[in-house]
Amino acid sequence: GYSYEAIGTRGQSQNNYGVYGQSFSTSGVFGYSNFGYGVEGNGTNNHGVHGTSTNSFGVYGTSEGASAIYGYSTSQVGVSGVSGNSYGVIGSSANFHGVLGSTASASHFDFYASSTGGNNYGSASSRRWKENICNIPNPLEMIAGLRGVYYDWDEEHGGNHSIGFIAEEVGEVIPEIVVYEENGIDAIGMDYSKMTPLLVEAINALCAKYDKKFSDQQKHIQELEARVNELMSATANINN
Repeated sequence: GYSYEAIGTRGQSQNNYGVYGQSFSTSGVFGYSNFGYGVEGNGTNNHGVHGTSTNSFGVYGTSEGASAIYGYSTSQVGVSGVSGNSYGVIGSSANFHGVLGSTASASHFDFYASSTGGNNYGSASSRRWKENICNIPNPLEMIAGLRGVYYDWDEEHGGNHSIGFIAEEVGEVIPEIVVYEENGIDAIGMDYSKMTPLLVEAINALCAKYDKKFSDQQKHIQELEARVNELMSATANINN
């Protein structure tokens, strides 16, 4: 499906797939839009979007101005993609989410990876593509500037009890991992995964402090042992 101003591919169903496609050599479901959703599907009792492919993308969507792939289902999977030799689901967008998932259930995930044999989530990362590499400075001070909190979501966001951070507070310490509204004040969200490098450097800093303290103590013990030996030697000479 292709569209310049609306949805590239759209489907809706009460008891079956909203959008279903199958292919052996190209994308099972493909949609492109300049301003709307690349692929949109709604299903009440089945998948919103489902695509399968043997040698290409199960579901592929691209959009210039909205979500590339959007799927909604009341009782089943919002977006399902299966591929034998390529990506199950791929979405890209110039100005919005590539792939969006959400749930109001406290016992389920916005995104769920069921694989047990490989990496569930990956980001592009290689020294070949990075410049100006340096260690994170003052990681312990940065950690001290954060607070972990319990909180309850408002009804619009599910009303569930949860644990995490306040994005605006995190942005004051680590602005690189927080996304803001256009006003630059109110946060939209934060990337929790990018807390990991800071935690690693904080642990390294603690280890360095421990190693230095241990080394200083060992040096002090050796000095005390030397003084004790000197005193024992002097005492022995006096007794003789």
